[in-house]
Amino acid sequence: MMEIGNGVLDWPAILSAADDAGCEWFIVEQDVCPGDPFDSIAQSYRYLRALATDRRGFPASAAT
Repeated sequence: MMEIGNGVLDWPAILSAADDAGCEWFIVEQDVCPGDPFDSIAQSYRYLRALATDRRGFPASAAT
């Protein structure tokens, strides 16, 4: 297990498919992490936030 954005999952494709399906929310479940759990969830959040900003074209401050 690792933070979102690390590993082999194609998160841009996953988020694109979720958008196409009308998904409004994403929930991150973190069972085990390689380091401090709060650092890991912050890293996952930053990665997803950056993807949302890139895909939707709004500033990062609005992507919360």
